Amino acid sequence: MISPLYSLRATVEALLDWVKKDFNSFPDEQDTWLYQFTHYGEFESDVDRFYKLAKDIFLRTDASRNMLTVALEFPKDTTLLPVIVLREPSRVDGDTNIIGATTAELAQSPNGAQMQVFRDSKRFNYDFMCVGLNYEETLVISDTLYGLFVAAYNTFARSYEKVAFSLREILVNPEFNPYPVFIRTVGLDLQRSNFIPSIERKDYLDSIQFQYQIMTKDGKETTGEG
Repeated sequence: MISPLYSLRATVEALLDWVKKDFNSFPDEQDTWLYQFTHYGEFESDVDRFYKLAKDIFLRTDASRNMLTVALEFPKDTTLLPVIVLREPSRVDGDTNIIGATTAELAQSPNGAQMQVFRDSKRFNYDFMCVGLNYEETLVISDTLYGLFVAAYNTFARSYEKVAFSLREILVNPEFNPYPVFIRTVGLDLQRSNFIPSIERKDYLDSIQFQYQIMTKDGKETTGEG
């Protein structure tokens, strides 16, 4: 069982890269996902500034001074902002576990031997902590990332049994952090079944043979197996 933490970081980085490619693939920006996400169902007066900031942040490339990145820990200074910090606050039992234990089944190894494999259903809760240079930048990053997660629901659903999203706000005490920041966290709640081989190695029966005797028509006995 490998923690989804590693694959999720790559997934989010791929989604951020996709936003750039999608925007550059249309001659008219109104056909891009970023424009449609910002404007669909909204009043024009509400989205002009938001859209301008979203373009500025999410379309930055490696050549840009402050490209939006995904990290597993907070940067040590503000020059590396903005950043999305990925954390795993909790991992609890999923819906398919039996009471008090995991379920087990027999499986076959690549070399043909049989082994016991435990299926351990787990619910993973992940926080994507969005940190910008100021409140407005943090707001734009978190809202756009939330929309990007919902838009990519099918991508998550291919790998997980359940997928849910949330959004909340965090204020960090500057006494415990190197700089005062305002954080908005996009939550991702996932469930999947992990398959873990047992440490025990046993020989399991793969067939049963019976020996029998039958009487032929001429009155003789004969022995067979089956």
